[in-house]
Amino acid sequence: MEKELLVKLDQNFQDYRQKLLQAMKEYSYRFKRYDVDYTVALYALSTPVDISFVENKIRKSDKAVLLDDGLIAILFDFVDAEGGLKASENILTELEPKMFGKKIFVSIVNSKDAQTKEEHIRKLFDLLRYEIKNDMTDIPLTI
Repeated sequence: MEKELLVKLDQNFQDYRQKLLQAMKEYSYRFKRYDVDYTVALYALSTPVDISFVENKIRKSDKAVLLDDGLIAILFDFVDAEGGLKASENILTELEPKMFGKKIFVSIVNSKDAQTKEEHIRKLFDLLRYEIKNDMTDIPLTI
């Protein structure tokens, strides 16, 4: 699964990037204008999960984005790095029973850890690739 997932990430990165850039617009604007943090968590799942399941587990101000089967990004609004880690762990706790015996990889980057949206996305995917290559399942990895 890991090798296929890494290939899929590389082949489809531009599509994922475009979807994330679009989803991050309003969050990025508030961050620049009002210095309001947001955190993005990227979940790679060995089995696809219905996006509505994830949407029901997050606040209305947060956003879940289905990038591909088994690849979901969640944007946590008004959340600093520590809060983003906690929110990501909470979602992981909700996903684990549905994914029993399956692998889940999670990367997390806060808006203050990147100068631009492009850097934010690059760091998210770099962390995710690192986790997959090192088989770091069920461990949210942040900068």
